[in-house]
Amino acid sequence: MGYDRMEQEKSPTEMMYGLTRAFYEEKDAEKIVGFYDPKAICWFGMTERGEAYHIQSLREKLQTIFESMQKTCMEKENYRVVTENNKSCMIAGNLALLENGERIENEISAFWTFFQGVWYLSRLSIQNAGMPPEPEKQVLEEELNLEKSRNQTLMNLIQGSVLEYDVLKDQLDLYIQRSMREPKKHMVYPDLIKSGKALFQAAVYPDDREKLEKAFLNDQDYRVIEFRFQEKEGFYSWKRLTFQKVRDSEGQLLRILGNVVDISQELGLLEEARKDCLTGAYNRYGLRTFLENYCGQLKREKRGTKGAVLLLDLDNFKNLNDTCGHPAGDRVLKDLVELLGAHFRSGDKIFRMGGDEFMILMKDIPGKDVACQKGQAIIEDFSAYAAQYDTHGIPLSLSIGAVVFSEKISGSREIYQRADQALYEVKHSGKKGIRVEET
Repeated sequence: MGYDRMEQEKSPTEMMYGLTRAFYEEKDAEKIVGFYDPKAICWFGMTERGEAYHIQSLREKLQTIFESMQKTCMEKENYRVVTENNKSCMIAGNLALLENGERIENEISAFWTFFQGVWYLSRLSIQNAGMPPEPEKQVLEEELNLEKSRNQTLMNLIQGSVLEYDVLKDQLDLYIQRSMREPKKHMVYPDLIKSGKALFQAAVYPDDREKLEKAFLNDQDYRVIEFRFQEKEGFYSWKRLTFQKVRDSEGQLLRILGNVVDISQELGLLEEARKDCLTGAYNRYGLRTFLENYCGQLKREKRGTKGAVLLLDLDNFKNLNDTCGHPAGDRVLKDLVELLGAHFRSGDKIFRMGGDEFMILMKDIPGKDVACQKGQAIIEDFSAYAAQYDTHGIPLSLSIGAVVFSEKISGSREIYQRADQALYEVKHSGKKGIRVEET
């Protein structure tokens, strides 16, 4: 469909000759349609300014024109570049036709845009030279300048970088703006996504590549996804990609357009907002997010591993505060979090639920035994710590209620309720112990 691919490699001036031949001599509507801008697939302007056509309507209009045209012969063509940059070009010239022996002079002008390595027609105007001339050059120059100004303004207003992926050509264009004062630098990364290959193969953090692949290849046309990206200095920063898929009338994926924003600072602030000021543990407001995300991960990946939640309560902590004062109580809370941190991996999360109650989220454990061993080790270590601490005779200890869960768990609410019930049973039976349930 459209003109030959070899024709697409030519300059706008050369394209003009092919376009006029297709119109006046070949009368090939399909070939002419191929010259028009594919970015504007829902509209095509032909001769009258402001007139618009759907692609099928354009075909039909061309056929109507061809049927009414008299027999013509191309006598001469002469075109010149009026103004040009790397993204747009205006061509003007003269066209002489012989129509039933009568010579007709036409003035022709066209506005071309460079898109995905090819020049395409955005607007075409043909005017009889014998008619009062329209100031076409001035008009088109104004349109060109306005379009350039508009594009630059939009690029300056867009935060971060602009991404455009041509699915058919398997080419990714990334327009990077270092600052509002610097123009966006155009970078091309060829051969990045093809049939599920990882986006930015070398630059995206390995653990995030599969997530990006799935986002690009699934059926959702609009997505927001966060990933880690390696900067030229070697360190990884967090990015947020918002993208929209563009399809043709038959649903075939043509392009993916997106905006990439650095959110490293934002995440740092968010992380701090989720932390308890006294102990440095996460607060309860971050719990649901972490827990729901992990439950979703278990359901999606079905790796055969389990998660565990340990709900801890400090026995007799209120008596300690009342007897020794809150500074003493605060010291115990901070020391407890430090002790917990030594027992768990970096991927596990420690939360302060409020007062003297804490929760630990353990990820990817084989089963119940691990949670039992961890809980018992914490109880013993804290008892050793409390024995060396002057509590004025108040016995400090830990009670732990735990639940080990798989992908079958309904969600964070059920997990917390079951851990809380297990903790209640420990406290009711005499404190200083652990009870572990398994779903």
